[in-house]
Amino acid sequence: MSKKIYTMMKKGRAIAITCFLIFITLSLTACQKEEVLISNKSSEANNSIERKYNSKSDEHKQKSESMNNKYAHGNATSNVVVYVCGQVNKPGVYQLSANKRINDAVELAGGFKPEAAVEYHNLADKLLDGQKIYVPSRLEVQNQAIPNENTSVNDQSKNVQDDGKVNLNSATKEQLMTIKGVGEKKADSIIDYRTKHGNFSKIEDLKNIAGIKDGLLNKIKDYITVN
Repeated sequence: MSKKIYTMMKKGRAIAITCFLIFITLSLTACQKEEVLISNKSSEANNSIERKYNSKSDEHKQKSESMNNKYAHGNATSNVVVYVCGQVNKPGVYQLSANKRINDAVELAGGFKPEAAVEYHNLADKLLDGQKIYVPSRLEVQNQAIPNENTSVNDQSKNVQDDGKVNLNSATKEQLMTIKGVGEKKADSIIDYRTKHGNFSKIEDLKNIAGIKDGLLNKIKDYITVN
């Protein structure tokens, strides 16, 4: 009887162990399935967020490209007209794109002359429609004898005496050309001479310039001064 009970207990223990192992196996399997399910859900959530982010990024990129295209198109189709004068090789009125700079206008006007005060303007400044760009000589800058850029180039309110005489030592090219008998070439020669040799000490010094003789000096001496 005792042996029979012992055998039954042994079988019961084996069954219990087997059931426990089955339970553990089922639990582990369920956990693994749950982990896979959670992982899949997390992956789907991440993919959804990434799709939304990419969609917004693409939308922002398209808007940015559209704005850039509009801006570029606007710049390409709008122009400004400027007047470049003074110490440039080809003074005149020029039309350029609105996004151009003063340096571009000067280059279009043939570039600077040797006596130009290159540093007078900020060459990186953007152009304005109707702008007048007067490039002074170094001597004009030194003597502070630069014409007002808001007035006509023939404005003689500066460098002209009360008696109407033009000051050879500070007059601009345009002001020198107002003297009867002095054209563009002679005006350039006068400015070149005073740039290289300094101020005129007397009006007779004009005869040191090639092309200016006694005949021309006698015609213009009443209209010029060195004081």
